[in-house]
Amino acid sequence: MQDSTTDTRPFSIADIAAATARRLGDDWAVGRSNWGTAGYLRGPYATRFTIGTDERSPEEGGDLTIRYEPQLADLDGFPADPALPDDVFKDRGGVRFMFASPSDGLDAVADLVADTIRAITGTDEEGDAPHQPAVSQVAAGVRKQIEELLDRWGRAADPDEGSNDEEHEVGIDMAELLWQLHGSLPPRD
Repeated sequence: MQDSTTDTRPFSIADIAAATARRLGDDWAVGRSNWGTAGYLRGPYATRFTIGTDERSPEEGGDLTIRYEPQLADLDGFPADPALPDDVFKDRGGVRFMFASPSDGLDAVADLVADTIRAITGTDEEGDAPHQPAVSQVAAGVRKQIEELLDRWGRAADPDEGSNDEEHEVGIDMAELLWQLHGSLPPRD
């Protein structure tokens, strides 16, 4: 991947995430771990991406990885078998970059990571994806549930109309919704 014009200044995993977010567009936000050893990407989906390394073979320096929740990827309607770039392989909970190296330079690595996330999400360079309407339908359903809960909360909190028991029930229902949204988890018993 390296050529004579590659910038090889030191960079962190968090730097890769920030450069990748810029390539993916304005809908993407980035976070970083305290020491820059992980970067977190959040785009217009429920799925979040964690860029890090897998130290299964520390003597070799570890491989660059992207981790994400398969359940949320299913909810987002991502392709089940994405066409990943060369030398990027599916791995448990994400993908692994077998031959990416810091010596490739930040720009080349960020380009590869951005291309990989586009493949995972099924989007092109403009961010267009055929599955986005499904995401909008999910978001609309969640919004409706939240609006109904807030309406119930307002009635339950009204001193003339509501009661503590009703407020408590709405609080439980809100917590249940948040629990499900947090990790696409099944309802608790």
